[in-house]
Amino acid sequence: MEPYKNIVFNKALNLNGYNVIYLSKININNIRKYIKVLSPDIIYLNSFFSKITQIVLFLKKIGLITNEIILAPRGELSYGAVSLKSKKKKIFLNTAKILKFHGKDLTFHATDNIETRDIKRIFPNRVIEIPNLINDKNFKFNNLKKETRSLRVVFLSRISEKKNLLYALKVLQEIGNKNIIFDIYGPIESVEYWGKCEREIRATCNIDISYKGLVQPAEISNVLNDYQCFLFPTCGENFGHAIVEAMQIGLIPIISDQTPWIDLKNYNAGWSLKLNDKLGFVNALEELYEMSNACFQVKSKNTRKYIDLKIDNNSSVNLYKNILLR
Repeated sequence: MEPYKNIVFNKALNLNGYNVIYLSKININNIRKYIKVLSPDIIYLNSFFSKITQIVLFLKKIGLITNEIILAPRGELSYGAVSLKSKKKKIFLNTAKILKFHGKDLTFHATDNIETRDIKRIFPNRVIEIPNLINDKNFKFNNLKKETRSLRVVFLSRISEKKNLLYALKVLQEIGNKNIIFDIYGPIESVEYWGKCEREIRATCNIDISYKGLVQPAEISNVLNDYQCFLFPTCGENFGHAIVEAMQIGLIPIISDQTPWIDLKNYNAGWSLKLNDKLGFVNALEELYEMSNACFQVKSKNTRKYIDLKIDNNSSVNLYKNILLR
């Protein structure tokens, strides 16, 4: 990974009316210095395990900063996420609890009741629950079409163990010779993990599989419009922006039950399946493959209705304002 060019480091910049600082190095001295420069009422942290989060919490613990802190784990404390590299994570979490690293005055931000449960399972702290916001301008419903016995499937996410691409490939290998296209988009975070995926791709000759590389955020909606199904057996998401964006356009989600979108079947809007149910994933793909265009159109419209029902941007904005301005 290369840093962006022409960046001014270690200086408070005014960007669109907001103060922004790009740090040349992430260390205790820099973070403490610029917290003092900005003097925020609240420090809002994204990610539980990040280096920045742990430095800020350490500074708070030893009394070098006194700012109020809100921490959004972003699904990192879900059972599925903690189970990955579980030994290291459990040691870290147990040590943090013993040392009371996350003080009683630390507030967690969860995006739904499932994430609240995951946080409370580990920490007794206060949890505020506010749904994520969605981009409802770029991701418009498209009257997607499909032919019977044909299916275009997409995986769009970071390529890492947590996102579970390898599982998706193993599912597809269980399907016979069918007119299915499976395209993969996203940055390769783990070369070792991608190597395992490549070996699985080479061993899968019954369908057409391609890695398409990175997608710029502005192009995601255009890319998704070329498909009919979003396959994403993730090990854990507190929201899953890519899932939501796919549903907004009308793609049928076939996802794990490690996301908030666990009641898709009740709305005839897709499948949310347990990761130990590989046959369930296979059957869902085969059912969608055989589906006529008329039935697909109904399911696609239901998918868009489902996500519109579940997310209310105006309500979420007001909740954020109430918390941050209280």
